Amino acid sequence: MNDQYGVMSKILTVISKYDANVVTLNMSLPIHQQAVINFTIDTHQLHDSVHEMLDEINALPEIINVVLVSAE
Repeated sequence: MNDQYGVMSKILTVISKYDANVVTLNMSLPIHQQAVINFTIDTHQLHDSVHEMLDEINALPEIINVVLVSAE
């Protein structure tokens, strides 16, 4: 993601909108105004698909790329 004010809030708003729950969050130090965020998200109460949620996050202008590493 681009390291800009309010980006994390936008991501968390999308996650909340889908009734998902952030279990862990790890963000790297920004290098050249870009940072990597790793989330562990509980999707047991998700009301739509994980892919729809990730697509909405990826559509945010500050997001460079979203990758799903694993899902249960």
